[in-house]
This record gives sequence, C-alpha cells and structure tokens, in this order.
Amino acid sequence: MASASIAQVHAATLRSGERCVVKVVRPKVRERLAADFEAVTLAARLADLVLGEGVVLRFLSARVESCVEELRAAVLDECDLALERQSAEEFRAWLDGAPALRRAGLAGCVRVPRTYAHA
Repeated sequence: MASASIAQVHAATLRSGERCVVKVVRPKVRERLAADFEAVTLAARLADLVLGEGVVLRFLSARVESCVEELRAAVLDECDLALERQSAEEFRAWLDGAPALRRAGLAGCVRVPRTYAHA
C-alpha cells in the first residue's frame, strides 16, 4: 500500500475475514538513523561553535544542536510502533469524549481505526 523511509504499510486480512493494514518498520532503521544523527549532531555542534550563540538565536529558538536533538527524538519515536499505537488509542479516547465535537455536530466525522498489538 505504502512505503517510506521508516516503515511500510501492507493490506492484509485477519483470520476472521476482517480487512486491515499491517505496518512494519524497516530492518535496522533505528540503528541507521542513530548513526545518521550522530553525524548531523556533530555538524550542528560545529555550526553552534562557528556561528556563535548570538547569530544562531537570531534565526532559531535554541542552539542548532538542541534543534537536532529534538528532531532526533521525534524521528526515533516514529520507529516505535507501540508508542504510535498508544497515541492512536489516546486520540480515539479523546475524540470519543470530546463534547465540543458533539455540540458542533462533528461527532463521528473523524475516525481512528482500531489498532492491534503485534501477534
């Protein structure tokens, strides 16, 4: 169905006959990303050193290295399908209990599919 740098999504059918999708993280993607971010972090440290804090903070809200660290954490979180599943379940629970959506007549307009832990 879809393929990206971190994971692939495939159409499947459960034994019950229910259609579903299966998301699979690419092999060793965390290790490759960690190595890539080590190099980017080194470059960010160099940028902070060469440009100086005064210049960096004119364009960014934090040092370049801090921005790279925030990006690294977010990207590596994308590799954690258990975390993604938990976030989807929490979002579904929030949607189900959101009175503002009901008042606006939007209840049921957004659907979060049911998730399954790996078998």
